[in-house]
Amino acid sequence: EAKHRAQHLRFHTKVDFLENELKQIVEFKTSMAIGDPFPNNFTKNVQKELKLLGILNAVLSGDDLNAFRMLSLNIRDIQLWFGRHAGIFPHLLNVSAEIQYNKAIPALIQPIVDDNGNVRDNASPELLQIRNELGQTRQRLRSVFESVVRKLAKKGYLADITESFLNSRRVVAVGAEHKRIVKGILHGESDSAKTAYIEPEETIELNNIVGELERAEQREVYRILSLTTAALRHYKSELQDYYTLSGIYDFIKAKAQLAIALNADLPILSPHPIVKLIDAYHPILFLHNKVQQKTTIPLNITLDKKQRILIISGPNAGGKTVSMKTVGILQLMLQSGLL
Repeated sequence: EAKHRAQHLRFHTKVDFLENELKQIVEFKTSMAIGDPFPNNFTKNVQKELKLLGILNAVLSGDDLNAFRMLSLNIRDIQLWFGRHAGIFPHLLNVSAEIQYNKAIPALIQPIVDDNGNVRDNASPELLQIRNELGQTRQRLRSVFESVVRKLAKKGYLADITESFLNSRRVVAVGAEHKRIVKGILHGESDSAKTAYIEPEETIELNNIVGELERAEQREVYRILSLTTAALRHYKSELQDYYTLSGIYDFIKAKAQLAIALNADLPILSPHPIVKLIDAYHPILFLHNKVQQKTTIPLNITLDKKQRILIISGPNAGGKTVSMKTVGILQLMLQSGLL
């Protein structure tokens, strides 16, 4: 959202509009200098997820749901921040004047999805039961498999790598010359045909049970995500507003960061055709020299009704073009809402 706004900067001519835009940046710059900075930390692009939310029967992933929870909490943190700094940042506050934080959104998602986007075990009684059974069966499978590995190792049947996974099944790696001795299902061989991968017969039934439980887990997770998405669909409009607002504040932050890098500030605006620049720098040259740790020579220039024309003369590489570009670029920056 903020990136889109930066790529589509518009040139404005209304002084009132520009003053408001520029004072937002000044206030954000101020907020970055205090011990309690503006808390707009949500920068994930969720445009695709918002579109999915508007499609009937679409199902969002746990990561998607968690992103919307974080987006909502971001709005909560912003409003709490304004409460702590009441009356100090009026132009920033006006941006979110029409937005209200709805605690029902994170309250809907929090019990279902954890901070990593995984569906919680207790998201439903059915899922909790499935995962408990799955954990117990995997433990039994691990114990039986390790017993088989120890037995085969004693007989000298194992290959150097001992074990692996093929077709989502845990298999032992045995020397090809022993593959007809070891009872079980042959799942494949190495490229050199020196190693055979066998699922021991002792673990086949347990592997089948694990597979069934994993499929049951996937079905239950999908059902939970489907129901949660359907419930969240009622808040699509609010989430869209939250996302737009976060993008606006992120855009203002970017402009403030640029202003800090350029040592830029808010000039006095006039509705009349006048230019009075004091210690003005060509912004690109300033940034370039800053990296090179070189000094940039500032420009002082005045043009108004009485002094409408200025002739610049001097040798090549004397700064004539840079001076003209400085006036033009700074005017363009200002009327594009940049300090």
